Amino acid sequence: MRNKQYNSYKEVDRDLKILKLQKEIHYQKLLQKGENIKDALQFTSVLPDVAIGAVDVFSRGAKGAVLGFLLRKIFRRKYL
Repeated sequence: MRNKQYNSYKEVDRDLKILKLQKEIHYQKLLQKGENIKDALQFTSVLPDVAIGAVDVFSRGAKGAVLGFLLRKIFRRKYL
């Protein structure tokens, strides 16, 4: 990276403000990603997938498919 030459303090202040805003934007994006991960790992969001997977494993065939479909409908409506 080349060093930038400034002709006035006004230019320096402007670039510092831009860098400060960029830093704040990146920080807020990081916080949002952390919240998304936290929400994805909550028990209520993991439970439907575990229940549906258990039904698929233990009951094969048409009965299992219907039960899995019903569980998906119930959990999606309730938690999403």
